[in-house]
Amino acid sequence: MFRRSLLINLAFSLVSTLAMLAALPTPSGLLASARDSFNAYAQNSALLSPVVHRVLKPH
Repeated sequence: MFRRSLLINLAFSLVSTLAMLAALPTPSGLLASARDSFNAYAQNSALLSPVVHRVLKPH
Protein backbone atom coordinates (compact mmCIF):
# COMPACT_ATOMS: atom_id res chain seq x y z
CA MET A 1 0.00 0.00 0.00
CA PHE A 2 2.82 2.37 0.85
CA ARG A 3 4.63 1.56 -2.39
CA ARG A 4 1.46 2.11 -4.37
CA SER A 5 0.96 5.54 -2.82
CA LEU A 6 4.59 6.40 -3.47
CA LEU A 7 4.23 5.37 -7.11
CA ILE A 8 1.10 7.52 -7.41
CA ASN A 9 3.01 10.50 -6.02
CA LEU A 10 5.94 9.90 -8.34
CA ALA A 11 3.60 9.56 -11.33
CA PHE A 12 1.91 12.83 -10.40
CA SER A 13 5.29 14.50 -10.10
CA LEU A 14 6.33 13.22 -13.52
CA VAL A 15 3.08 14.38 -15.12
CA SER A 16 3.31 17.81 -13.52
CA THR A 17 6.94 18.09 -14.60
CA LEU A 18 6.03 17.26 -18.19
CA ALA A 19 3.14 19.72 -18.08
CA MET A 20 5.41 22.46 -16.78
CA LEU A 21 8.00 21.59 -19.42
CA ALA A 22 5.39 22.14 -22.11
CA ALA A 23 4.33 25.45 -20.56
CA LEU A 24 7.66 26.86 -19.35
CA PRO A 25 10.81 26.41 -21.43
CA THR A 26 13.10 27.86 -18.73
CA PRO A 27 14.72 25.11 -16.64
CA SER A 28 14.95 27.05 -13.36
CA GLY A 29 11.28 28.03 -13.50
CA LEU A 30 10.40 24.48 -14.46
CA LEU A 31 12.13 22.94 -11.46
CA ALA A 32 10.65 25.44 -9.01
CA SER A 33 7.13 24.99 -10.39
CA ALA A 34 7.36 21.20 -10.41
CA ARG A 35 8.64 21.11 -6.83
CA ASP A 36 5.94 23.55 -5.66
CA SER A 37 3.17 21.56 -7.30
CA PHE A 38 4.55 18.32 -5.88
CA ASN A 39 4.79 19.84 -2.39
CA ALA A 40 1.20 21.07 -2.65
CA TYR A 41 0.06 17.59 -3.68
CA ALA A 42 2.10 15.93 -0.93
CA GLN A 43 0.55 18.18 1.71
CA ASN A 44 -2.86 16.84 0.67
CA SER A 45 -1.68 13.26 1.14
CA ALA A 46 -2.05 12.34 4.80
CA LEU A 47 0.03 9.18 4.38
CA LEU A 48 3.05 10.49 2.49
CA SER A 49 3.23 14.06 3.73
CA PRO A 50 5.82 13.44 6.51
CA VAL A 51 7.91 11.19 4.25
CA VAL A 52 7.96 13.61 1.34
CA HIS A 53 8.82 16.57 3.55
CA ARG A 54 11.65 14.59 5.12
CA VAL A 55 13.04 13.86 1.65
CA LEU A 56 12.49 17.28 0.03
CA LYS A 57 13.07 19.48 3.08
CA PRO A 58 15.52 17.84 5.47
CA HIS A 59 15.77 19.71 8.78
